[in-house]
Amino acid sequence: MPKQFKILLEVEEAGLGPVMSTLNRTPGVIRFDLLMDTQSEQRALSRAKPNGHANGAAETPHKKKRKPRFVGKVSGADFLLKLLKKKPMNTPALKAAFEKGGRAGGSTASLLHNAKKGGLVVFADNTYALTEKGRTAAEKI
Repeated sequence: MPKQFKILLEVEEAGLGPVMSTLNRTPGVIRFDLLMDTQSEQRALSRAKPNGHANGAAETPHKKKRKPRFVGKVSGADFLLKLLKKKPMNTPALKAAFEKGGRAGGSTASLLHNAKKGGLVVFADNTYALTEKGRTAAEKI
């Protein structure tokens, strides 16, 4: 393999595009790195680690293993209507019921918002209860 030489080239902002396309088309140019600021020269010289993962991505431990996404036949909105069909519930009770059903407890916030917006649920006395429209929708499930 022929010997490689590193060249540092400074280009004006207006000429950057034509110079890049010329370098890209020129035979013999192996690789060119853009150093957009002069302080990051060392960053451009660092390459992927020999373990095959860029910048050692596989070496960094993950914070916590994620719970797998819930896959079921009943949508979250229908599950909410079924719960509220039995009795009015407050937010902690709804979250606990969702978690018991294998769903994320935090998903109740968006579902309750959409249900209130659609006129299916009303919030009164610190509990969520079905409206008449919500009861008819729950009967169809």
